[in-house]
Amino acid sequence: MAGQTLSTWAFLSAGLALQGRAAAPKDVVGCARRIQHNPPILKGGQLLKSIRVARAVGGQDTEGDFEEMMLKDMERLRQRQAKSATSGSRSTADEVAPETSGGALDGVKNVLDKVLIADFFFVCLALVWLGAGVAETAALKSSTLSDAWLQLWPLVFQPAIGVLMLGAILSGVVGWLKNQQST
Repeated sequence: MAGQTLSTWAFLSAGLALQGRAAAPKDVVGCARRIQHNPPILKGGQLLKSIRVARAVGGQDTEGDFEEMMLKDMERLRQRQAKSATSGSRSTADEVAPETSGGALDGVKNVLDKVLIADFFFVCLALVWLGAGVAETAALKSSTLSDAWLQLWPLVFQPAIGVLMLGAILSGVVGWLKNQQST
């Protein structure tokens, strides 16, 4: 995605050069504003270097003007963000608050999740035990592990699987209720 966005801006400047006009600083600042809303993922100064290359293709060598315009544009952006933060719009702390606020549903969900994790690993252990019993029966023609497992199947393992299924459904319902409560 970043390469596509970057190549779009490079082709913009190159296209202007092919049309016989150089990429105006205004065009580059407009590109920078578009990049602000759809930022490419680039490391360090790659974006600035790529825009310089695109401008060089367009026939302009005014790096100082470009850097000055970018710095002014960045400063205007910072001022606009500071102004919107102080003018009563929601801050990032307000956006995070509903998710971090405590409540009865949070406590129930946390306990339910911990029980489900423990039950899941117990069911996995039972499955490993069953696999070992099948392997023992196939290799040694002995059914000691299988017989012990089968005695526990109706009393322990079936209810554990049922609790796992019911808990997964309840966890989804509690999560849905929590989302409905926060909106």
